[in-house]
Amino acid sequence: EYGRALEHAAALQQHAPTSAAVARRIGHLHVVRGDLPAARAELERARGLSDADGDHAEMVRVLADIAEAGFLGGEHDAALASGRRALELGQSDRSLLPVLIAVSNSLGKVALEQGDYGEAARRFEANLGDARAAGVTPEVARALINLGIASLRAGDHERAERCYQEGLGAAKDAGDHRHRAF
Repeated sequence: EYGRALEHAAALQQHAPTSAAVARRIGHLHVVRGDLPAARAELERARGLSDADGDHAEMVRVLADIAEAGFLGGEHDAALASGRRALELGQSDRSLLPVLIAVSNSLGKVALEQGDYGEAARRFEANLGDARAAGVTPEVARALINLGIASLRAGDHERAERCYQEGLGAAKDAGDHRHRAF
C-alpha cells in the first residue's frame, strides 16, 4: 500500500529534511501511485537537493524518476531531456545499471508512444542485454515484455509472442507478479 509507504517516508523526511534520497523516494512513490503533480513537486525538490549536494548518483536516480513521470504525464520532451541527462551523468557508474535500464525503458516507452517502434525496440534490446549480463531478472522480464509490445506494434506478431512467452518465464523466475499479470 503506497499510502502507508508515503507515511513512513514523510516520517523519514521529518528527520532528514534536506535529504535528496528521501525526497526522491517520496517522489517515486507518488509516480507509482499515479499522483503526478505531487511527484513532480517532490522530484523537483529532490533535484535541487541533489544538485546542492553534488551527488551525481542521486541526481541520476532523480532524473530517472522525472523521466518516468514525464512519460506517464505525456510530457515527452521533458521525459526525453531528463532521461538523456540521466544516461549521460550515469554512464560511467556501473552501480547505477538498474537505474540506467529504467531510464532507457522510459525513453523506449516514449518512442513507442511516438510511433518510433525501431527506436523503442533498440532501447528494449539493449536493456535486455544489459539486464541479462548483470543478472537483473526483473529487468529481463520488463525488457522482454516491452520488446514484445514494440514487435506487436511493428506488426511482427511471431516475435511479439516469443518475447511475451520468454518474458512470462522471466517474470515467474523473478517472482514478478506485475509482469506475469501482463
